[in-house]
Amino acid sequence: MESETPQSENENQTDQIVASQSDGIQTRELKTGNFGEVRSDFEYFSKLAAVLIILAAVWFGSRVFGEKENEMKNIYRPNEEIAASFLPGFEKGFLSPSADFIPPVRKWEIEDPDFEAVSVFGFETVSGKLLFEKNADEPRSIASLSKLITALVIIERDRLDEEITVSQKAVETYGKMGSLVANEKISVESLLRAMLIESSNDAAVALAEKFSEKSGNNFIDLMNEKASHLNLKISHFSDPSGLTFENISTARELAKIVETAAQYPILREITTTQETDIHSADGKYNHHLTNSDKLLKKYPEIILGKTGFIDEAGECMALALKPPKGEGMIINIILGSTDRLLEMEKLILWEKQAFLW
Repeated sequence: MESETPQSENENQTDQIVASQSDGIQTRELKTGNFGEVRSDFEYFSKLAAVLIILAAVWFGSRVFGEKENEMKNIYRPNEEIAASFLPGFEKGFLSPSADFIPPVRKWEIEDPDFEAVSVFGFETVSGKLLFEKNADEPRSIASLSKLITALVIIERDRLDEEITVSQKAVETYGKMGSLVANEKISVESLLRAMLIESSNDAAVALAEKFSEKSGNNFIDLMNEKASHLNLKISHFSDPSGLTFENISTARELAKIVETAAQYPILREITTTQETDIHSADGKYNHHLTNSDKLLKKYPEIILGKTGFIDEAGECMALALKPPKGEGMIINIILGSTDRLLEMEKLILWEKQAFLW
């Protein structure tokens, strides 16, 4: 083997070639005076070939994937509208093919249902997918669905075990549900049950009166303040029970109210109770409550619900349900219907059939 010959500092070091014979393969070793690296030409070209093969495979794969992606765009509706996230304002986005593989996945062979209701909205909270909508942003009178906001104001600011003396004015509120008696003392929790299970208007008024008196705040202002905190742009409230047509919202904004209410276990428990009895503090009066939501007996997956009706609003209904699989909630809203139970059931069954969960 040739030994390295020293070079002067001003001259470039010369790389030397060493020939060797190994297993019949001629190789040349390149010695670099500066770094002492030794590389085999055979090894060098083998690595280069491997890199070229990998690059060719990546190029070929990208072409095949691109063709598949174009095929998918023809299969799936590129402009299927979904809510990008269930954030205040309900900003909307559009499904990409990749998003279509996140459950629930739409089965396009099943057609959209027809609804007579003015507004319909179905939404799945985990994926952020809009399941169905019809006039979801149209302002509508919402009747007793208003009581969900009333309940949120009370439960976030008051003690459930506190006792309230029911006023004559509350008892005289229009509506027969609740059957409260003037001057009876009853707990906040019992009044919430009367208001949300049987949709008692006198219970809603009794709660609002007591809270305004206790806090010094106008209860209606607090309802609208809560709507503002939820970033609801259209919802506005004028009374705690929903008797006035001036209590308005949209199906989309009501879904946000329902999602918020469903975060409270006590509200989920109350609104899914089919029948119960509440008592005055002294045990003198008993009130038997029957839930106005008749779908509770058929669909155990319901985790929160509320019904409503006045002439100006038509029949209204809001539900939160467990999805067939996975976590999160399906939130369904029906506004301005002539048969809220029939149309809500239609929406529930269609959502099960029209999506892969």
